[in-house]
Amino acid sequence: MVKFKHTCEMILIILILSVITLSGCGEDSTAASGNNVKQQTGTEAYQGKDNLAKFEQQAQKSSSDAGALIEAGKSAFVNNDFDKAADYYKKAIAIDPKNVIVSNNLGNVYFRGKNDPKTALPYYKKATEIDPTYYYGWMNLALCQQVLGDKKVAQDTLDNGMQKVPKSDPNYKGLEKMRADLK
Repeated sequence: MVKFKHTCEMILIILILSVITLSGCGEDSTAASGNNVKQQTGTEAYQGKDNLAKFEQQAQKSSSDAGALIEAGKSAFVNNDFDKAADYYKKAIAIDPKNVIVSNNLGNVYFRGKNDPKTALPYYKKATEIDPTYYYGWMNLALCQQVLGDKKVAQDTLDNGMQKVPKSDPNYKGLEKMRADLK
C-alpha cells in the first residue's frame, strides 16, 4: 500500500511537471538582463535547427551579452539539447549573476530536461534569493523539493513564497493551490 501511494504521488508530480514544463522559460528577459537583443515569446520561435542556429549565431556575435546567451539557451532547451542550454545559461550567469530568469532557466535544464532535481535545487534557491517576489522561483523550488521527497520543506518553501510574492501577482493563486495540494 505504501508503494502504491508513493507511485500515485510520483505520477501526480510528473503530471504537474508536464503541465508546467517551461515554467518561466518563455518570459521576456530583456528587463532582467538589460540587453538589446529582441526577446522571443512562445516556444515556436525557438524550435528547430534553423532557429537554434540563428540564436547560436547571435550569441557568438554578442558573447558578452547575457540576453543573447539566454535566447540561445532557450532555443537549445526547446530543442532538447540540454548540455548546450546549460552551457549558455552558465555563461549568462557569469555575465549577469543577478538575473533571476537565467537562474530559474538553468534549474529547469537540470530539473525538467536532465531529470536531475538535486542539481537544479541550488539554481531555484538562487532565483528566490535574487528576486523574492519571483513566483516561478518559489514554485519550481517547491516542486523540486517535493520530487526529492522533502514534502515538509516544500510546504515551508510555499509558505515563504506566499509571504513574498505579491497577492496581486496573477500567479499567486498557483502557490496557494500547490500549498493546499501538499497537505
